[in-house]
Amino acid sequence: METPEVLWMPDSAAETPSAGRWFGPGGVKLNTAAWQRHGIDTPASRNEASWTFHTTPPTSHHLRNYPSVREHSEWYASHIDELLRQGLVEAYDSKQHGPLRNFAATINPLHVVSKADGNLRPIIDPTASGVNDCMTKLPCPLPDLASILEHLPFQGALGKRDLASGFHHIKCSPEARRYMAFRHPTTEAVLRWVVLPFGASQS
Repeated sequence: METPEVLWMPDSAAETPSAGRWFGPGGVKLNTAAWQRHGIDTPASRNEASWTFHTTPPTSHHLRNYPSVREHSEWYASHIDELLRQGLVEAYDSKQHGPLRNFAATINPLHVVSKADGNLRPIIDPTASGVNDCMTKLPCPLPDLASILEHLPFQGALGKRDLASGFHHIKCSPEARRYMAFRHPTTEAVLRWVVLPFGASQS
């Protein structure tokens, strides 16, 4: 079978994607500014996620973080503070954002789980607040490992790539952020995710 030719984008600037060539050499996505120079400004070109709902999520500000957060409060607080410093989460400021409901339609509880390597994974729980139940199911759910192995041909090969902090490369739209708020593990200050969080059903 003949291998199809790979068409690469030039390193210097983006071309209008008339042939659907969205990625540069090495599979690196062209940056937002490059697309905007060519008049293309879409959620996809901005790496921006917008939630879609079949029902408006309920307003909820009463939920508190899980006990697992208290067990690791010092680590969790340090982690959130670092996310804030990097601009991956943002803090509520009444002077800037007005009433709390404008900043956070829903405040979700935080949770923490242990990963296979022994490290901790911080998770927001929009299921407890009802946000996940109101989200439209994704039209193309990712297959699980069992499904992939079932379709793997005889003597086929399987590989995996794990993108470091992959969720942090995708921004939430301003409206989506209103449903991804949470309370700081130690100060109880209200913050919200600017990028895609672990825990949302459409993440």
